[in-house]
Amino acid sequence: MQNGKDKTDTPKDTRVSMTRQREKKERRKRIIQLVAFVSCCSLVMIVIIMTVFMKVNTIEVVGNVKYSDEEIISASLIEKGRSLIAANGIKAQKNICEKLPAVEKVKVIKNFPSTVTINVTETAEVLFVAVGEHYYSLDADMNVIQRYESIETAELMGLKRIYLPGVTRCITGEKIKTEDNDIPEMVKTLYVNLLEYDLFYDISEIDFRDKFEILFTLGVKYTVKLGSILECDTKLEFLRGIISKLSPEDVGTIDFSDGNINEAVFSRS
Repeated sequence: MQNGKDKTDTPKDTRVSMTRQREKKERRKRIIQLVAFVSCCSLVMIVIIMTVFMKVNTIEVVGNVKYSDEEIISASLIEKGRSLIAANGIKAQKNICEKLPAVEKVKVIKNFPSTVTINVTETAEVLFVAVGEHYYSLDADMNVIQRYESIETAELMGLKRIYLPGVTRCITGEKIKTEDNDIPEMVKTLYVNLLEYDLFYDISEIDFRDKFEILFTLGVKYTVKLGSILECDTKLEFLRGIISKLSPEDVGTIDFSDGNINEAVFSRS
């Protein structure tokens, strides 16, 4: 007969329950270990397959004009037949920029299973300067881009000639250096402002041999005596206004060099 109290587990029942719990834990542990082992094996197999079987068969170059595909691929040090996964894109980008100064930016993309794409952005050559018997092109930051053997070649590239005083170092891939360290930055300032006022592409040449008497020519019609680089943007804005008031037949000199930009003088030739 029941005495009205709940039954309690006997020691034997407790031992059976604990044994079952341990068995369940052991089964879960073995399953987890098996899954981990299978995952590791799968990962190893994937790495082996990618390393051994995924080789670089094609190297594409996009965006290049100044350099050939072969020059860029050679500079990257990425070789066909090597493992695609082992190809070091960051190192390739650094190699290309160091070896090819006209390249401004590079992005290396791995396209599995066997293709590498090298996307190149080249810097724009805008000026050229004579140093010794050679002519060197410069970009907007006054980096030396490449050497030309003749002035005709540089002019055919659409570059504007600039005269600089005391060039002390002119090596491709480096900023040009002059005896007066302020000159390269002044040239950059003038270039930026000429672009802003849509004057740069009408220029024939720029003369910085006297930084207080900067000269440039606009086509074959006007010689502009800018004076110093001070208030360059204001002077060029005023220059645009002066040109707009001149007749198509006017040829001569526009002079800002007296320091008073509001009294620039136009002298007909």
